[in-house]
Amino acid sequence: MRPGATEGGLPLRWLDRIAVLCVIFLVVSPLIAIELAEPGLLNLARGVNTFFEQYRRHETVFLAIMAAFAVGTAVAARRTRPAHPATAVSKPIEKSAAYLIAIAVLVFAATAAGTWGVMHAFPFSMDEYVANFQARAFAEGRLAVPLPQEWHQFGRALTPVFVVHDADKHVWLSAYWPIYGLLRAAFVYAGADRFLNPLLAAAAVPLVYAAARRLWPDDRTRAWLAVGFLVLSSQFLFMSMTGYAMPAHLVVNLIWIYAFARRDTAGWLAAPVIGVIALGLHNPFPHAMFVAPFLLQILLERRWRWTLYYAAVYLAGIAVWYQWAQNVTAASADGSLTGLFALPGMLMLAVQELSLTVVLTWQTPLLAVSLLWTAFSWRSLAATERCLAVGIVLPLLVFSLYPSTQGHGWGYRYVYPSLGSMALLGATGVDRLRAVVGANVVRHLVVASGLVTLLVQLPVRAWQIERYVRPFAQTHDYVSRIDADVVIVDPTITWYGIDLIRNDPFLRQRPKILSAFHLRPTDKRVLAERFGDGVHLLTAEEIAPLGLPIYRSRFGAPIWPPPNASGVQP
Repeated sequence: MRPGATEGGLPLRWLDRIAVLCVIFLVVSPLIAIELAEPGLLNLARGVNTFFEQYRRHETVFLAIMAAFAVGTAVAARRTRPAHPATAVSKPIEKSAAYLIAIAVLVFAATAAGTWGVMHAFPFSMDEYVANFQARAFAEGRLAVPLPQEWHQFGRALTPVFVVHDADKHVWLSAYWPIYGLLRAAFVYAGADRFLNPLLAAAAVPLVYAAARRLWPDDRTRAWLAVGFLVLSSQFLFMSMTGYAMPAHLVVNLIWIYAFARRDTAGWLAAPVIGVIALGLHNPFPHAMFVAPFLLQILLERRWRWTLYYAAVYLAGIAVWYQWAQNVTAASADGSLTGLFALPGMLMLAVQELSLTVVLTWQTPLLAVSLLWTAFSWRSLAATERCLAVGIVLPLLVFSLYPSTQGHGWGYRYVYPSLGSMALLGATGVDRLRAVVGANVVRHLVVASGLVTLLVQLPVRAWQIERYVRPFAQTHDYVSRIDADVVIVDPTITWYGIDLIRNDPFLRQRPKILSAFHLRPTDKRVLAERFGDGVHLLTAEEIAPLGLPIYRSRFGAPIWPPPNASGVQP
């Protein structure tokens, strides 16, 4: 059956089912989040963390928007049905390069401004902090950063989450693989590291257009739809305001799609080389999940020489990065990769249902509908389109085996590297939708979706995120400005209190921040002798006015001052 065929009214029933599914998401998902979310509580045993808290606070309104749009699309399809399948007509747009540059500049300006105005120029998650930590070390020519001798005794207490402390060599290093860190280091060296991800976001605009033109050389309309879907993605814009490595993954994956879609020798020779770079950006999983279906496609098409070539290049790259992991970040290996995963229980199935809805609600509404429409149209998809679709779904399947949530993130960050794939599939989905409901209805849907995003989604998301990040940013700023030589943090007095342990890679800042979790009695006595009144214990009462929830300390005995410490005021 042709993509736009309407025999038996089946495609219209697909739209009805999509509408019903979105309404089910609206009803069920908030109930799941409310059941699992425990505001202000980090319950590691149940995996409860900021993912649920953000969902509980933020997502219901966007689930409602998505459901309303899906129902409206189904109703519009019933009222306007073309007499015969419509043919998409691509009208060449003059000065395409000028338009692409203008859109890219606008994306850069919006995301760069949001880095300060929305995200407070603050690495909210420890993933962002460690990426910056690694880049600052690289900028000074260091793979590993030696701790000053006077701080060797306190290495573990000084070490931030996700930074690796080698207690034998007394060095710090990042568990991240190096390519993104090297890229960011160049910007750190130039004093412009906040602009890296906005520049990557801007670069994604012409790349998604170029990939679409390679996939559908005779249909420029799809290319512009792909651009529109990408730049109207709330996840694309707001994650590009952060310090995550994901925008680099998106750009490299788009370059990979472009090379692969060329279907010529140069493109196919380049693609796996690009892929090896992508594997080393910060960890191999984002590109591995994106590229796996394409590699399987080459094998199933019995392109034996290309199969051998891709296998050789990727295996060589994997060997190189494995050696990196063993020789540079071996201290971070707490166990095998298989130890990270487990069979999914009901909690993780519920988490992945929430994750799926987040994938959809962080897009412009028409893209959410179009992606679901494309899923129903699986049999009519071309082989490359199926690969794009599998690359989107695979993270949801893989991380259903990972007994935790994504934690911090805006949208579902594990699919961020595949946002280009989503935009491309959304474009082909709209083309199929046009054949069923008619070009006029589709034009109205495109305009309505864009207006909803610009007038509602983006402003509300910006307000929600800024309000959520602000207390954390203010608390970290307060701690970093305390007039003391050493600040001891009790991580149990506030939510994500362990994240307050953030030290300069070279310990150049004052005060040094230490975790009470890793201070032995002998360590405390040394601090008392060395710094006296220059040691400050952070209290819940200090940070309460900044907006973070506070709790009674879980330590049974007083943390500071140590018993029998002379010269220290209690």
